[in-house]
Amino acid sequence: MAGGRTIARLWRDAVAASHPDPAYLHQVGGEWVPVSWREAAEAVDELANGLLALGVERGQSFALLARTNLEWSLFDFALGLVGAVGAPIYSNSAPRDVRYILEHSDAVGVLVEDGEQRAKVDGFAGHVLSFADLADLRERGRAFAAEHPTALAERADAIDEDDLFTFIYTSGTTGPPKACMIRHRNYYAMVQKGDEMEGRLTEPG
Repeated sequence: MAGGRTIARLWRDAVAASHPDPAYLHQVGGEWVPVSWREAAEAVDELANGLLALGVERGQSFALLARTNLEWSLFDFALGLVGAVGAPIYSNSAPRDVRYILEHSDAVGVLVEDGEQRAKVDGFAGHVLSFADLADLRERGRAFAAEHPTALAERADAIDEDDLFTFIYTSGTTGPPKACMIRHRNYYAMVQKGDEMEGRLTEPG
């Protein structure tokens, strides 16, 4: 990736490594179901192309109002591939707090988990997607990729490691929540350190 230490590069390198273990395990009806790296990569690419089809630009904020599950994770990586800035919102947030973060982050859209969460964003003028809408977004992404086969790679390559990757909002116990601005290189470095730590723990002796 031309952008250096970016989430887009991190994701693409992980996919290219062809790990034999599943990318994810997620719970379905009480059972843990594996998601292969191929399946995850396909989903992320289609979601990312779907975001491009919606007109989401590099540097624009897109909120996530849901529990941190499989759909959340795949969508977050899709945001990283198109250079958008994720703005996670606690799923138990009150409507007033949700509206505050949407406005404060200048979000152009929000992903909600279900109807209960959708009700909290009533009146929001940007894109509102629910988990139930993600299949349609992926379909739209496939159509967009067929017409613009190089668009996603070009967007991913344009991301700079100093671009913002996500906002982490504080609890706001001493006032309105403050947005900590996390850059691509910050998360990339964190993953690198995690790999180094894991290597030290598994070395013999």
